[in-house]
Amino acid sequence: MISIIDDDASVRAATDNLLRSLGHIVHTFVSAEEFLQSAHFNDTSCVIADVQMPAMSGVELQALLLAQGTACRSFSSRPSPKRLSMRER
Repeated sequence: MISIIDDDASVRAATDNLLRSLGHIVHTFVSAEEFLQSAHFNDTSCVIADVQMPAMSGVELQALLLAQGTACRSFSSRPSPKRLSMRER
């Protein structure tokens, strides 16, 4: 199962649709905290997380998963320059 963690609903939906179209089982989460508390945490084999989120970032989540010895692959998506400039305003 793949878990997508992103505070941007459009990114979550697009990534979810892409991965489901390839036959993957996918669950989406608004935050790292929501993912960590979910019933799907232990079933996850791959995490795709946003680097910049309001509370725990994707990088912080990856560090936590590594420290816990969680056996899943983790990828962090970087925000586009457009998203960066919009957030900085």
